[in-house]
Amino acid sequence: MLADASRPRPGFTLVELLVVIAIVILAMSMIVGGLSDLNQRRRLGNSASSVTTALAFARSQAISERSVIHVRIENLGPGDQRISVYRFPKTSDALDAVDELAVQTLKGADGSTVGWNDGATQGNYSNYRLMSRELEPGTWFETEYDSGQMWDTARGRPKPLGSIHAAPSATLYYGGTTDPASMNLLPKVLPNYSAYTQPTHVLLSYYPDGTASANVLLFIRDERALKYVQVWRGGMVRAGDVTKLEDFAKLD
Repeated sequence: MLADASRPRPGFTLVELLVVIAIVILAMSMIVGGLSDLNQRRRLGNSASSVTTALAFARSQAISERSVIHVRIENLGPGDQRISVYRFPKTSDALDAVDELAVQTLKGADGSTVGWNDGATQGNYSNYRLMSRELEPGTWFETEYDSGQMWDTARGRPKPLGSIHAAPSATLYYGGTTDPASMNLLPKVLPNYSAYTQPTHVLLSYYPDGTASANVLLFIRDERALKYVQVWRGGMVRAGDVTKLEDFAKLD
C-alpha cells in the first residue's frame, strides 16, 4: 500500500533548527564567559597570594636568621610588577637600607657602589635576592589611593584603568597624612608608572623579632575586581576583597 504523500514526515523545520542552534550558541557563550571570569578571578587571587607568601617568607627569614630582611614591591610598569625579598649580609647595610636612595650608596665587597641585586645581573652587590614573585598577567598593583577616584559606585567595581591614575599632587602616607615624619610610615602610594620616568618602590623591612618597619596598605586589581593586602608593624598581614565603597573605610 502506498504511503500517504500528504502525511507530515518526522524531522525538524528550518525554524526549529535555527532555534536550537541559537540556544547552543548562547549556552556556549555563557560557559566560555563564565570560564573566562573564573580564570581571571584565579589570576587575581594568585597575585594576592604571591604578595602574602613573600611577606610571610620575609618575616620567617628575619626571625630564623636573626637579621633584617627587606621586602621590595617593584612597580616597573604593566607586565613587570613583582614583590621581591632581599638580604643584606652586613647588618649595618641592612639597617642603613631605609629607602631607595640609601641603597644606592651602599657598596659591595670590592668597594663598588651598586643597587639592588636583581638575581640576573652579574656584579658585586651589598645585597642578594632571596625570592621574587611576579603578579599574574592581567593584574597589577593599584597606584591610585583615592577611593572616590578608583571605585565606580554605580557599577560596584574599580573604575577602568584609563580613567584614573593621574599623577598625585602629594604623596599620601598610611593614615592619610602627607608628612611621613609625623607618623614614621612608608608611602602607601605606589608610583604611577605612566607619570614617572624613574619610579621608586615601596620598601618594607622585617626585624628579628618579627615586627615590620611600617604599616603598609597595598591594592592589587584587574579590570573588574580589587583586593587589598595590609601589613601592620606587629607583623600581622591581612588580605581580602574590596566589593563596595564602604570597605575602604575599614582599611584606614
